[in-house]
Amino acid sequence: MVAISVERKTAIITSFVAFLLAIAKFIAGVATGSMAVLSSAIDSLLDMAMSLFNLFAIQQSELDPNATFNYGRGKIEGIAALVEGALIACSGAFIIYQSVLNLIDKKPIEDLGMALLAMALSAIVTICLVVGLTLSAKKTKSLIIRADLLHYKSDLWTNIGVIVSLGLIAVSGWHFIDGAVSISIAAFIIFGAYNIIRDGVFTLMDRSIDEPLVSRIREVLRTAPRVSGYHYLRTRKSAKIYYVEAHLVFCEAISLKDAHDASDYVEREIAALEPNAKWLITVHLDPSDDSA
Repeated sequence: MVAISVERKTAIITSFVAFLLAIAKFIAGVATGSMAVLSSAIDSLLDMAMSLFNLFAIQQSELDPNATFNYGRGKIEGIAALVEGALIACSGAFIIYQSVLNLIDKKPIEDLGMALLAMALSAIVTICLVVGLTLSAKKTKSLIIRADLLHYKSDLWTNIGVIVSLGLIAVSGWHFIDGAVSISIAAFIIFGAYNIIRDGVFTLMDRSIDEPLVSRIREVLRTAPRVSGYHYLRTRKSAKIYYVEAHLVFCEAISLKDAHDASDYVEREIAALEPNAKWLITVHLDPSDDSA
């Protein structure tokens, strides 16, 4: 029996939950006429679509390297983030457009009680999703899971904002609050989309590993036994794999075996910095510093 990775399990669960949330909020939105509830339903539908796309991306990123993709397909995470971010931004723009129309037409909400109940249940379910995704993101370090977490956090704030707006409408009778909150939600969604797109671009452009971890790698290289120096340190991350390249400088009199053992030590120490991650470390042995 083939084991299913944590990332794939997470994507399957979030897709199913997002589908249920979207249906519930869409029914409530149509029944009540609340644009805030409908905008939240659209957001949940996009969540479902993105979670399904993320499932496909995760399956592809987990495939072993082959003759065509020598380094695997980890960068599909960056592509997934770009697509996801673009669709989320478009949904935000649509919500703003429809909310402005509703403000102009001054459409009232018909059943506040039903809308509040639907959004309250949605908020509870979304809180559970956010907690689960947070744990999964910490465990897997996956950009796809991080992107999922980001837009479900956005969805949670969306739900809270809608609940507050519906409560204010119930107390004050000011139905324009619905449109105003919808526009605020859309702006928040677009901001979240920017962050997702940025991370996707950084992945595709081989941005270096985060500086705190790079600093620890430098410390390993600086203190490694028999290594007199290093240069040309380069790092990047693709899917769950950390890539590290460096030139190690040794004394000319050292034997090949001793230099090889020293480089093996360096590789083990670097990999131990994040023991749950996969590492691909490539070192070049130099008899002198040729970086000048």
